[in-house]
Amino acid sequence: MGNKISTIEPRTISYISVVKDPAGEAGFGIDLVSEETTENDHTEKSVNNKSRLAVRHSEDTVVQVGVVSPGNTSYTMDINQLPFPTIICDTDFQISVVNSSMNEFTGLPATAYTGKTFLEFVQEDYIANLLSLKDQALLSGKDTTETEIYLSVNGQANRCVLVKSKTLRDHFGTARQFLLQLVDLSHRNATEERLRKKSEELERFVYSTSHDLRAPLRSILGLIYIIQQETDQDAVRTYLEMIRSSVNRMDNFIKEIVDLSRNSRQPINTEEIDLKEVVTEIFDSLRFIPGAEKIDFILTIKQARPFVSDISRIKVVLNNLISNAIAYHRMHQEHPFIEVRINVTNKYCCIEVIDNGRGIQQEHQTKIFDMFYRASDDAKGSGLGLYIVKEAVQKLNGEIRIKSTWGEGTTFSLKFFNHTL
Repeated sequence: MGNKISTIEPRTISYISVVKDPAGEAGFGIDLVSEETTENDHTEKSVNNKSRLAVRHSEDTVVQVGVVSPGNTSYTMDINQLPFPTIICDTDFQISVVNSSMNEFTGLPATAYTGKTFLEFVQEDYIANLLSLKDQALLSGKDTTETEIYLSVNGQANRCVLVKSKTLRDHFGTARQFLLQLVDLSHRNATEERLRKKSEELERFVYSTSHDLRAPLRSILGLIYIIQQETDQDAVRTYLEMIRSSVNRMDNFIKEIVDLSRNSRQPINTEEIDLKEVVTEIFDSLRFIPGAEKIDFILTIKQARPFVSDISRIKVVLNNLISNAIAYHRMHQEHPFIEVRINVTNKYCCIEVIDNGRGIQQEHQTKIFDMFYRASDDAKGSGLGLYIVKEAVQKLNGEIRIKSTWGEGTTFSLKFFNHTL
């Protein structure tokens, strides 16, 4: 076996060696050898699934590409045996060969590449990356190079890929063609984007949390100072009530933070849920919120079979939605109500939380699930409640939709899978 030249894929190494075609003509091959490693030991343990990419050339250009079967020194000319998207092109990127994996990768037929250069399939902003790759091969003499690009298929940039290039030279060492292997990076980029968003959320969370905790503390300190100067006992009782209100706000905010933390780190625990009992308990616990005594609480359940899900997350979702409906109701109207409608089938549990409160203006409806978003200047909460609802619903692989008309009311529609025990 020859000298190691490059890494083809994760946990795959490549070697260059001499092979012959069935007619006995010499060429060179690139061995693709998978190696098994442990987490802490990256030395080669055993070799398996060995295949060899064979490239035969004449005096001035590569003429055939194929795959060598394990254990053989001759090869068959079938580039379609290669498992990764592969292109053979000249040094101006004029395409001469693509394999079937490339067709599957882009969704284009083989005829789409006829008479085309690979540059035509690359987003314009990334063409310079390929040209730099070419310069490294031709001017610097590098045989293996790589760069990241975005493919542009049918005029749309749709996939980020790593292009690994192997320079194919003639007998005189002159670069004649490039063998390009494409590695899909879209999953990696999606992961990086999720991490970026989580980082932004964390930064916003730290800032808003410190603000929302310090505000009531500053209020309490100010009230304590006033009480120390006050001799009127009725005024003192008023100030103490204001302190109690600030402490309650802090307590509710800390509870929301705990709910958010639990949702992110705790696994899903499924059990049979008595939805009538859950909703009734939430109604009873929220009846003492100022103004709630004027609201008619309604529960309608249609159930074909028991509902099995994570009870703690279901409670968090319903408690937040119902408490929000109370906080932003229109108490002055003739018949304020909050209705919870539940329909449990063999596969799903669909829940609607309906109110005839003030509603949510259209321009806010796409943002209400964002962290710390407040839809109005007189918003009473921290802006975490609906964000926690969204996170809990997503954790359960559920769905949530909103339909709201300003001045008429709001309906939140939820859909959860009904699990089996």
